Amino acid sequence: MHRERGALFYLLSRAVPQDAIDSHDSMTRGVTAALAALGTSIEEVSATYVVEAEAIRARIGRSRFRSLDLIADAGLSNLRKIDLLKSVVTLGDLDLPKAWLGDMTETNPFNSGGTLAALSVDNIHDELYAGERWVKRFSEACFWSF
Repeated sequence: MHRERGALFYLLSRAVPQDAIDSHDSMTRGVTAALAALGTSIEEVSATYVVEAEAIRARIGRSRFRSLDLIADAGLSNLRKIDLLKSVVTLGDLDLPKAWLGDMTETNPFNSGGTLAALSVDNIHDELYAGERWVKRFSEACFWSF
């Protein structure tokens, strides 16, 4: 697993030929050539990031917060749907939650289906805020125990 993603991105961006931005095809060829120059391939990168995401999801385990579990599962599912060589991600194909508008009404701006779209933003917020309060209390207790 890569630990220095910033350094890897820098090396990759320096290895991409200057004319790669001319078109989608030239960008695909440029990224493929840059990865080859770095000793890897798009297939290897794709396989690696999915394995790493699965390991992170397994490490998180199951949370007592249902919405956190659903968000983590949706994130992993969404990651598997994204093609690294496409220049556009169709947000309607992803499992995305509803959003609050300025007047606090809920909307599903991307018309995405899935488990997150069925959840209430209020319920997600309330549940995650309860977790945030617990973390704050815990950190305050640790701070004052010294």
